[in-house]
Amino acid sequence: MPEQSFLHRNRSFTFVIASMFLSRIGDAIMTVAVLWAVYAETKSALALSAVTVLQTVAFIFSSIYIGAKLDQLDTKKYMILAHLSSGIIVFLLAFSWHFEFYRLGFLYLFVFLLAATSAVVPSSYQIVIKKIVDERDLVTANSWLVMGRDISNLVGLLLGGSIVAILGTTFAFVGNAISFVLAAILVLFARIPFIPPKKEKETVGLIKEMISYLWHSNVLLKQSLWYVVMINFVLTPINMLMTMISERSSFQSMGLGIMAGCLALGSLTGALFSRKVADRFQHISIIPILITLAALFSFLPVVLSHLWLIGLIPLYFCGICLSLSLIISNTFFTKNTDTDMMGRISSFRSIAVRVPPPLVSVMFGALVSLLGITAATLIVQLTGATLSFAILLWYRKRVENPSNV
Repeated sequence: MPEQSFLHRNRSFTFVIASMFLSRIGDAIMTVAVLWAVYAETKSALALSAVTVLQTVAFIFSSIYIGAKLDQLDTKKYMILAHLSSGIIVFLLAFSWHFEFYRLGFLYLFVFLLAATSAVVPSSYQIVIKKIVDERDLVTANSWLVMGRDISNLVGLLLGGSIVAILGTTFAFVGNAISFVLAAILVLFARIPFIPPKKEKETVGLIKEMISYLWHSNVLLKQSLWYVVMINFVLTPINMLMTMISERSSFQSMGLGIMAGCLALGSLTGALFSRKVADRFQHISIIPILITLAALFSFLPVVLSHLWLIGLIPLYFCGICLSLSLIISNTFFTKNTDTDMMGRISSFRSIAVRVPPPLVSVMFGALVSLLGITAATLIVQLTGATLSFAILLWYRKRVENPSNV
């Protein structure tokens, strides 16, 4: 388990983690509510994929502008403003949904706005870690980050399924809005250093600096960026799978919360043992192995969909593999990125992570319509595992031939 004394030694990090914990609970509740609302209204896998597409488009456009300037912004003030703005947007969504005012249309609109508003918040956490955490504590900090995310996901997803089933979608939206407001209040108590830049730089100049930095960066940083992309490649169809499998079961929205909760519980378990795994397997080559195992475990619930409860077991192990691969990748990323470039590189990584999901979700939705859920899952996850090992082999050759690095 990550060192508990670390949270006592670094109170600012504790406030940031607590803020993330609350906002992620709301996000998890929101995830269940949105997926269930869209699928219940449309019964369409493509309609589900449209949610991911809208979120990604908004995220990319917002990240290009704000992300480029993130190293020059006051991280604390930005996080507070982003949380409060997100809370207002979700309150408006709850209002329109409750009064049935263009329900599906406004849901898509507010999902788009929410993604644009909170686009760079995940990158802000990496900046905070780089600014207030010593290098010797990076694995511990990343473990707490993932563990806090996973506990909040577990709680939020289980709550989300229950709230949607018992109280309705509107209450789930309201819960998310409240979580954003509380998250903003907690960030107020964190001490996050900020040194204003001596000279404001144009967005284009900042982007050029970032591209040059990435081009000349070392192999480990480049690999860590690619592996985070592949982790999300494998993860993307899992949320759609869980929705479709649950809808066909007798558990309905409650089942979606339980399945997502098992995935989050596995991820939490992975975070608890991440320090031991990182100490034992210190080479980055462990990541594609973990990604491949996650792809395999995500396929098994489809095969076992008629045995719904048994299918929860491979989801749990899938969560473990995804969590470990993400923590190890994040640690390599943080170690190999300079502090004054962390905001821009984190934003670039977030954009790179967001590009595959809409493409994968649309492809997966189309394959489900053409070939069925089993064949579609096999094709997509086998592709993700294969690409992960291709990345490993590509960079291994470049390390062996330094002139190509």
